Amino acid sequence: MAAKTDVFEKAVQLGVQGNADGLAHLLTEEREVLDQSNEDGKTLLYLLCAACTEDGAIPSRHGTPEQLNAVTAVLKAGADPARATTTGMAPLHVAVMGDHVSLVRSLLEARANSAVGTLLDGRADNSGSPLALALFYAKAKVCPEVVELLVQNSGAAPNLRTAAALGQPLDSFLTEKGLSKQALQGLGFYRPIPAFPEWPARLEWIAKQHGSEPVEVDKAVEQSVLDEALSWAARNNQVGSMVQLCKAGANVNSNAFRGTPLLWAIYGDSYEAAEWLLNNGADPNLRHDFGGAEHGKGAVAMHLAAQYSSLRCLRLLLERGALATIKDAAHGGTPVGWAQFLNAADSLELLAQYGHKPAEAQLGHFDRLVRVAKNIQQFPAHIVPILTSVVIECQRAKMPGESYQYACTLMKPEYRKDVSEQYKKKIENIVRKPPPEVDQRDALEASLPCMYCGFNFAESQLDCLNCKNISPFCIASGMRMLKEDWSNCPACNFPARYSVFSAMLQANEQCPMCDAVVKPEELVLVSDPTQQIGYYKSLFQASESESAPAPPPPPPPPA
Repeated sequence: MAAKTDVFEKAVQLGVQGNADGLAHLLTEEREVLDQSNEDGKTLLYLLCAACTEDGAIPSRHGTPEQLNAVTAVLKAGADPARATTTGMAPLHVAVMGDHVSLVRSLLEARANSAVGTLLDGRADNSGSPLALALFYAKAKVCPEVVELLVQNSGAAPNLRTAAALGQPLDSFLTEKGLSKQALQGLGFYRPIPAFPEWPARLEWIAKQHGSEPVEVDKAVEQSVLDEALSWAARNNQVGSMVQLCKAGANVNSNAFRGTPLLWAIYGDSYEAAEWLLNNGADPNLRHDFGGAEHGKGAVAMHLAAQYSSLRCLRLLLERGALATIKDAAHGGTPVGWAQFLNAADSLELLAQYGHKPAEAQLGHFDRLVRVAKNIQQFPAHIVPILTSVVIECQRAKMPGESYQYACTLMKPEYRKDVSEQYKKKIENIVRKPPPEVDQRDALEASLPCMYCGFNFAESQLDCLNCKNISPFCIASGMRMLKEDWSNCPACNFPARYSVFSAMLQANEQCPMCDAVVKPEELVLVSDPTQQIGYYKSLFQASESESAPAPPPPPPPPA
């Protein structure tokens, strides 16, 4: 078994290196390697196709011509181009997702279409078909030439969603009595890539949602099929198809699968489709979960337009009143934040023209996050999203040391699988490029007196080295509270440095702890915070016993 594994790994290595002649020679002596696979069911052909596409890199990047020659050598040796992995992905899926025209053509010429007749738009175990992938991701990922090659080699009649995405006539699918049978063909379970959540079989799912009455189920099925077809037409910029579908009852604000038609139009940079949708009632501020699991929770179209630099669509949304301040549900990121994190400079420039600029980095905000990260085991159910936010925000705050530290934590095996696909590549790049070891912030950090004993030590440290008491931290800066700079939020009563909190409220009248609206004039400088200091001292002492201190005194009213 070990010998066979060694030969398989050697074959993969030769192919990745682009040594087509050496690989061809090995295959003449060890032909059984063509039928072997790794633990994920990936064959030699599959792995070399992945090398040719840099494993589906976004944006698409292709390997070397020599690597493509190695694929040709494997195909000539008799590799099965239709053999799929344990998740249903075949080499043709890889070529399509990598937008590699030459690779797609080679696989089709090698009779990969022996299985394509049924798989071009039907079920492929846990995956979408090659054509389904191409149309699902549209021109944002796959070029029209790839789609045309797949269509030319398809022996299957299109269903409604395929015809709508291709801009083909829909009259045969849309009858006076409803959808034709052909419109419903091949519309069972599909899954674009394993990162997407599972979608149960359409008819079973709808039956559970709407009961078992045949008429109700039929209506629900038709509506679902129409809405999905509209989404596919939108992402492929097929306005003519969209007009027909909406006349037949498709809903412009529907969410057939992981995103509304407007969101997918924006993703595909389909300006005409986005404009038509907005003209016909699409809500630009409608929240939804986009893409794979953990990706784009509570996002809106503006997030996608900013992230992918879909500039015409971004300008269109801004002019139609889309909110640029909406925060996603996963990380609290605005469209500006998404563009900033993904280095979409063109989007940032356009957003700035409309008055939406990245907020000035407030060091305290990031220090608060880092403090949470240092105690992350207290939040076991939220480790990955919290650390992801820490990495993102520390990058923005020019804190490369902390960003690198927690990016490395996220790449550990126990967390890596749960990291959002949206951020995984970025975090991987941070890990690959360690920052300089010296952190200038530490050298510049102020040394300020302890509120209990007056001993000077670093303002970010809460535990006094002298009296061993623990100080509360400022909710505005993340630093230790100071006796002579004390205030409290009028809403939640949490402590904050008066100088920092008042400056923060001038820019944004919102408490960072409770989100209550707080006017700058409502904030009061506490001249003698002895009572509050005594409360926090007893609170920290009581944390190690069963006794509880009395509640803190309320903040004084504004003058």
